Amino acid sequence: DGGTYFITASELNIRDSASANGTRVGSYTEGTKVTILETKNGWGRTDKGWISMDYAYKTGAKGEDSCKGIVTATTLHIRSGPGTGYDSVGSVEAGKRVEILERISVNGSTWGCLSNGWISMDYVYVDGTKTENSGPATITGDQLNIRSGPGTGYNSVGTLDSGDVVTVHYQLKVG
Repeated sequence: DGGTYFITASELNIRDSASANGTRVGSYTEGTKVTILETKNGWGRTDKGWISMDYAYKTGAKGEDSCKGIVTATTLHIRSGPGTGYDSVGSVEAGKRVEILERISVNGSTWGCLSNGWISMDYVYVDGTKTENSGPATITGDQLNIRSGPGTGYNSVGTLDSGDVVTVHYQLKVG
């Protein structure tokens, strides 16, 4: 199968064969980057032995825990892997929308995979999540633009009129 994968289990056994009955020859910890050399019956071979592919996430693949959100940090580093120990390969500014392809936990922190690297989910408001300041709000102006993201640089996707009631999920000051 090939490709770069990250371990999602807190500790994943490495076996000498592609089977849970294979002899344990070591282990990987969560967040470890591995290259899969070949796959067989749900198992992947690394340079150290065989691992269950149930606990390995392929970088850039859309997984079951995908989402979209908005960056809340002033500048959020994009890393080459899920953790601060991995190199910074870029950044995302506050208010930018991101598509998270998969979220994994590493040492108690949740990391999200983008198409070009990993970001800490501590600094991403996930669409639809209610926060402390969430609740109903009444619109006071006419023809208020609804935008696809926070800021006038995002496309208008509709309008609201004075007296309309909406639910605010998250407030973000941009700029």
